[in-house]
Amino acid sequence: MIIVITGNRCSGKRTIGHLLSQKTGIHVMPVGSFRLFHKEEKKAWEQFLKLLKTLDTPSTAPDDSIILVGVKHDRELWEVLPTQPFKNLKLIKLQAPLEILRERLSTRLKPFENLQILYQAILVPGQEWVTQLDAHYSCDTHQFSAEEIVQQLQTWLGTETLN
Repeated sequence: MIIVITGNRCSGKRTIGHLLSQKTGIHVMPVGSFRLFHKEEKKAWEQFLKLLKTLDTPSTAPDDSIILVGVKHDRELWEVLPTQPFKNLKLIKLQAPLEILRERLSTRLKPFENLQILYQAILVPGQEWVTQLDAHYSCDTHQFSAEEIVQQLQTWLGTETLN
């Protein structure tokens, strides 16, 4: 099974992905890791898709599944996924109101970063596609704790008995 978690910056993708991984034993991998498969981007995507095809099984077993999270290469992944005949792909979209995203972003501010520029970047031009995605599961992360969301996801995915 392939679990893809997407959403805007600070929507909780990494937190939910890692907690889901801890609870289920399913390996979590940043989408940008596809670059590790080859120096040339096109070949890297090809190798990455080969890996995903081997994991496209009905199993929820940790070794037969993967959780993909990220921001930087999400768009490319979401453009590629519909072109592939995946049968066991679970698309999860996390979201939160802009004010909440900005609040979360402000807690991550590094001393040299300009908060106003980061606020403007939170909805990166070209990322409007995130709000238009048809996902199998959508969740507003400011309404539930990470633990509650992961518990909902485990029930929905059928992985609640793994750990």
